[in-house]
Amino acid sequence: MDNPWHRLPTTVPYVVPEDRPHVEAFNELFGGGDGRYRLDPRLHPEPFMGRRDADLVLLARNPGISPGDYAVHTEPRYLRALRANLEDDPAGHVVTALIDEFADTPAGCWWRPRLRQLAEHCGSEEELARRILIVEFHGYHSKNWRPVGVTLPTQAFGFSLVANAVRRRATILITRGADDWSVAVPAIRAHDRVYRLNSHRNSAVSVGNLGPKAFERVLAALDR
Repeated sequence: MDNPWHRLPTTVPYVVPEDRPHVEAFNELFGGGDGRYRLDPRLHPEPFMGRRDADLVLLARNPGISPGDYAVHTEPRYLRALRANLEDDPAGHVVTALIDEFADTPAGCWWRPRLRQLAEHCGSEEELARRILIVEFHGYHSKNWRPVGVTLPTQAFGFSLVANAVRRRATILITRGADDWSVAVPAIRAHDRVYRLNSHRNSAVSVGNLGPKAFERVLAALDR
């Protein structure tokens, strides 16, 4: 299907034109006060990253915001790596947060501890970065999650990546938002390779947070 992320502007505000009226309406309604729910167009969206034909797919809600994000999201090399995930060349489809060059970025500091046991199985974070796909429910950054109340036009492409994963019988790990994902991609409900973390507040993909049997099956997906 058409990839709307090709139309993401290369400068601030980082909002795909089709999404813009919805993002602006959401921010007018819910972005005031302490701004915890505001979708911040100053930060480059991260709707999905990694290998699109991966045998292990992680589903999350949306990228968060840390104070250091505003600086790193002005770095040309980092921005190029993020944008490469949105383009069609598979060579650029790498989980940016797991690349050694970006280990100290806020995304690196968030994802690397949570995926440490998977990286140990693969031998390194760099290797894991090329074996998995991470898909966010939507790609815009906010401090805290709040449902947007409408399906953003760009979400359809991310949902299609997940539907494709179901069709090729990939292993799917829902880290957060299981109910949302089950409605967005109904095929998940009948898929026999879907797992959920025991604690979404913890978010660590570990044997303790999955249980030994589920964790073993997740590791097996990395070896397919």
